[in-house]
Amino acid sequence: MNVNSVDNSTNVTTLSADEVFSELRKQLDAGISQENIRTEVLASLAELQSAQNAPGFARRYTEFISVAADHMELIAPFIPALTEMLRKVIGG
Repeated sequence: MNVNSVDNSTNVTTLSADEVFSELRKQLDAGISQENIRTEVLASLAELQSAQNAPGFARRYTEFISVAADHMELIAPFIPALTEMLRKVIGG
């Protein structure tokens, strides 16, 4: 517990890739009210998911972040998991 101090702790939760994409899809579906934008973002997410573990993942990741940039507050909690997937694909 921290009282009047900075919390430097790290909380670790392990989700499978399918769970990450499922939870992210739920967040985006619930959090984006404009149907055309929601459709575009969810389509980009589907393309990202399809490319997981493939060389095209890096390009799809960049495209998804670009399309979803206006909704960063929704995707921010998922960035570490997506970045880990990216790291594995590019061999980092």
